[in-house]
Amino acid sequence: MTDSGYAYGRDFRAFFAVPEKKFVENSAGLEAACFGYTLALDAAPRDGGAPFFASGCRFTGGTGLLYEFDRAGKTFRFAGRGVVERAAYHGGAATLTYAGRPAVFDTVARVFYTCATHTRAREWARELNEGK
Repeated sequence: MTDSGYAYGRDFRAFFAVPEKKFVENSAGLEAACFGYTLALDAAPRDGGAPFFASGCRFTGGTGLLYEFDRAGKTFRFAGRGVVERAAYHGGAATLTYAGRPAVFDTVARVFYTCATHTRAREWARELNEGK
């Protein structure tokens, strides 16, 4: 870490406003987060769940782009396991509501076809449509 607080090797950092009218870094849990040119944040999801964000990722095959924030623990948690396309370049992200639930829209360019990922995406879409 440098004197200015910069941590080498970190692609993603988070800063929070505090009552003392300054910003304080809290990047706990973001060690493997991916950075890109877009960031979408839902600070108050419609279903009352944890705040979450999604980002683009400048690394082909990078999946560290969907995280939730645990307010009580003051840490981030990777929420994209089994959902984020692995064999792709993630160019952009947006938060939205889909079928009445908080969701993320992620633009991807596929690198190659992976049957397991495609199957999971179909299952996830079916679960959303069935209200699970």
